[in-house]
Amino acid sequence: MWRVTWVLGRSADGRACGAESPRESVEAFLEGPRGATLPGVRILLHLLTAAALIVLAFAYGRWLRDPEPGAPLIALVILSALVALAVRRLYRRGGLARRRRPPLEPRRRPPPRVLEPEPPLWMTDDRVDLNRASASELQALPGVGPRTAERIVTEREAHGPFASVEELERVGISAVRIRALADRAQAG
Repeated sequence: MWRVTWVLGRSADGRACGAESPRESVEAFLEGPRGATLPGVRILLHLLTAAALIVLAFAYGRWLRDPEPGAPLIALVILSALVALAVRRLYRRGGLARRRRPPLEPRRRPPPRVLEPEPPLWMTDDRVDLNRASASELQALPGVGPRTAERIVTEREAHGPFASVEELERVGISAVRIRALADRAQAG
């Protein structure tokens, strides 16, 4: 079967550009690259639509000043219907007078974040561990000097680890000083 192609012109590489029907060829001519209607054509269509509506309004105004039943009224009604259909066709979704937006690209999701395991509490805690700290680290505690730090280390090595901060009484630290150390030291 023969196919008729309406030639519109030549592309950059020299091939003939065409369409299957005259309507497609006109629509292809009015459309710019990527199927978008050329802005100048859209403005022209807006102006022509406004002009048609103004002419229709003047015709109705003239008929209202000098009403004649019959042919002029029927012609106005038919003209109004044609203008309404043309405007509806031009301004519908995908019509020539509407701006065509390029299709949206699908959203790209960011790659999933790799969650690192949280370090153990004793590593993130800035409190001094009574069972692991050396004598110099124990001296960072308020009210603990070199002699008290040595006594804590000696007591820990001789009688085992401390179960709580309150067990510092074994070393001879008063309850008042233990309460002051409670938020800065841990036994764990």
